[in-house]
Amino acid sequence: MGRRKKIRQNALVVFDENSCSKEDYEQYFKNTFPKGELFVFLGEIPNNTEHCILHDFRTGKIIGLYHIWNFREATEDEC
Repeated sequence: MGRRKKIRQNALVVFDENSCSKEDYEQYFKNTFPKGELFVFLGEIPNNTEHCILHDFRTGKIIGLYHIWNFREATEDEC
C-alpha cells in the first residue's frame, strides 16, 4: 500500500482526522480516539504490517490493530 508511514517507537501520537472521512471518524473512531488525545505508539505489529499497538493514557489500556496511517506524531504544542 502507498500509505506506509514511519512513526518512531514510543513517540506520542494523535489520531489524524485527515486519514479518514468525517463520517468514518464519527462512526468508528470518535469514542476510542477523541480529538487531541495523546497515545504512546508502541510499534508496528510484525506479522500484521501497517497495524500498530498503542497505549491509551486515559484508560491505561493497550489497544491495537489500528492502521498506522490513522496516526501522526504529536507536535510539541500538542504534548
